[in-house]
Amino acid sequence: MRSIVFCLGFVAAVACSDDPSDDCTKDHACTCNAPGDCSFSCVGPECDFSCHGASTCNFDCPAGGCTFHCDTNASCNATCAGGNCTMEATGAKEALVSCSGNGCKSRCDRTTTCKQTACTENCSVTCTGSAVTCETSCEPTKNCVRSIQQ
Repeated sequence: MRSIVFCLGFVAAVACSDDPSDDCTKDHACTCNAPGDCSFSCVGPECDFSCHGASTCNFDCPAGGCTFHCDTNASCNATCAGGNCTMEATGAKEALVSCSGNGCKSRCDRTTTCKQTACTENCSVTCTGSAVTCETSCEPTKNCVRSIQQ
């Protein structure tokens, strides 16, 4: 009986290491694969987040400098209070970044919706392929750029 309990405890411990609520660090990237939906938060700056397949991912980067990867029908929603974050989306449904820290870049290829909000300076959004929505809330007079290359 003890060996069964030990085995179950070991299996549970292994499953917990992939818990989508785990915090990410600069040295510990976080990845979400379909069919799961995930929420990740960065402890410190410069985390790397990935969302693959038909998943919905929420990323939080309070210290800034994070990179968000969103691809293959994924829906990504990221916040970057510390600024200087990068969203890279390829074939995603949506790639949304709230960049209150400013200085964010979004590069979206074949992504239905590529959008930045809360940015007031030094932000850019570049869309290639067949984006339906490609926009930033930042004004061009504040060193912001929106580029659509179909």
